[in-house]
Amino acid sequence: MLLLKLLHCRGFMQKAGADALELNLSCPHGMGERGMGLACGQDPELVRNICRWVRAAVKIPFFAKLTPNVTNIVTIAKAAKEGVC
Repeated sequence: MLLLKLLHCRGFMQKAGADALELNLSCPHGMGERGMGLACGQDPELVRNICRWVRAAVKIPFFAKLTPNVTNIVTIAKAAKEGVC
């Protein structure tokens, strides 16, 4: 579902002249009970997959805004990097 939305919106973002995208994976108001926002930013597998989906959908640079509310942020950061490569 997220990938479909990104594929639909990518043209708008790139045509509008966006230089880059921020993936806010740290939002505490992102419906955590549905695995969004802060909740997905705490799961390395989800972070990796989200970054893969975004990379597949857009050509412009993006970065994942990570939450500090994890035991080991290095694990989350590595997952984000793996999703981009």
